[in-house]
Amino acid sequence: MAISIQDRTEFLNKLFIDKDLEFLNTYDSEIKNLEKKLELQKTKKKELSKKLESLKEHAIVSSDLESYKSSFIKINNALNYIDENIKFLSNSQTDFICLNKEVANFLLRFEKENDINILREDGNQIKLKINSLSKKFSEIQDSVFVNDIKTDNIIKQIKINHIKKEENKEVNVQEATQAEPKEDVNKLDDLKDNNVLLISEKNKTIHLPYTKSEIIRYYEKYPKEYRSYKDIIRKQFILPLSCFNRAPAIARFREGYALERDGEAKSVFEALKFGVDLMFKSNLYPAIIPACKTEDTLNKYIQCLDNDCLNQFDDFEIKFEVTPLKI
Repeated sequence: MAISIQDRTEFLNKLFIDKDLEFLNTYDSEIKNLEKKLELQKTKKKELSKKLESLKEHAIVSSDLESYKSSFIKINNALNYIDENIKFLSNSQTDFICLNKEVANFLLRFEKENDINILREDGNQIKLKINSLSKKFSEIQDSVFVNDIKTDNIIKQIKINHIKKEENKEVNVQEATQAEPKEDVNKLDDLKDNNVLLISEKNKTIHLPYTKSEIIRYYEKYPKEYRSYKDIIRKQFILPLSCFNRAPAIARFREGYALERDGEAKSVFEALKFGVDLMFKSNLYPAIIPACKTEDTLNKYIQCLDNDCLNQFDDFEIKFEVTPLKI
């Protein structure tokens, strides 16, 4: 006995819940998005591989392989994260294409098959595959997201180190050839607390607030890494503007995660959740997060921001240095 169009429609409505239909409605666009994401990962891998080769050349020319060793390790780790993402995304793309074919075949059979039991069995198989792929894809998206954060953090560190090395090259010949004498921690009379977050569009830099005690702690904890308090400030408290402006949402997540994980010693799960919460807070400028240094200070700033009373926030001052207009 033939199944009427009305019965077939009712059968489909009962078979697929809203969540299933939403997934089916979006999976064509997801296949296209996966292609774009794969290209981005491949481009990132190509650029990072070039960076690695460039660093190797610098290391050979300078005859100082040891000082570049840390950067080599970091870039190789980043390349591993990218390779993992490419594998995840390629597998997802294949899974989506296979499901697409199976759904299309099911719909073709659905139009002709008159045995409701066969349709039910075929439909349930499709439903199981939809649920399985939906869950798997959600997990893969999370993994790719975390790998991207790890990769971006490494790229940020490499860029900062590269900028600092370039700055050091631009120092005059006398400073470049003569070793800077290591300062006595007790002779830091000129060092003062900096209570200003300076966002300099003019110099393309972010200058974070710091205290004298913070600098001294760095100085005492890493005696071999810094030759002066100015060296600490340059490397730890002056950052490229691009680290925050290029992808503000990612920067908010990265800095929120670092604040919770490193500053507050929270668990990875707590840090991830905190980072995600900040990620979508579009009115929060990312550099505010590291400037706050603690969750309490950041919460105080956000409360003032949300209540439109930033004039009441007095933990540090925020200044902007803009590029003069050309006339």
